[in-house]
Amino acid sequence: MTLPTATNLPDDSPDAAQPRARVRRRVSKGPEARERKKRRWTYGLMAMSTVLMVNALMGEKGYLANMQARQEYQKVSESLRRLNIDNDDLIDEARRLRSNPLALEDEARRQLGLIKPGETIITVRDRPLAPR
Repeated sequence: MTLPTATNLPDDSPDAAQPRARVRRRVSKGPEARERKKRRWTYGLMAMSTVLMVNALMGEKGYLANMQARQEYQKVSESLRRLNIDNDDLIDEARRLRSNPLALEDEARRQLGLIKPGETIITVRDRPLAPR
């Protein structure tokens, strides 16, 4: 027995004027249904895997963010290392100036331009090169 559908009903039949009843589609339980279900699961898992991989690569804590953080950490570490070296040099300089009066005098002469009585300062400046 076949169910009446819009294609096999004649136009002058009494059922043609009535609204069509909803026909429930029968789902087969055979191998085709299992294949469809398997295909849906496969596509769903592939979509989820794609979303997770993109998030792992470009997410807030993803691979690219991690690489950027490592580079920034290396830059900051290098800057800290240089600052520690400069700090150690300044501590040595301050210790030397506190303990050695001649070093203090030399530094005052160099930075402040101080001279002893009877000394003459000669300043040598480079002349700009003449254009040829």
